[in-house]
Amino acid sequence: MHLQRFQRYFRSKSLDVSGTSNHDALSVFQGLIDPAKETEKLLKKKEFLLQQMTKLEQVIAAPGYEEKVPKDVQEANSDKLKQSQGEIEIITAALKNLATM
Repeated sequence: MHLQRFQRYFRSKSLDVSGTSNHDALSVFQGLIDPAKETEKLLKKKEFLLQQMTKLEQVIAAPGYEEKVPKDVQEANSDKLKQSQGEIEIITAALKNLATM
């Protein structure tokens, strides 16, 4: 599970890690990235996503939301919330992997 997230994360950075184990991938990337800088960047992204999720949760919890907001907008907001949650899970896994470098 973590390997797949790790691979997706680094694929998003245009780096191919398919067919590698966690250990192999970590040893390959040790020389390519600065764990401290990458950790800082990921923490900022995670904080941004958490703030975005909080705002979205407040909007969804507002009185009259279900009655006043069109269903397609409600679905879009729900999708954004789920996507942000998924991104946070991936970032959390990446941070764990970076901590072992």
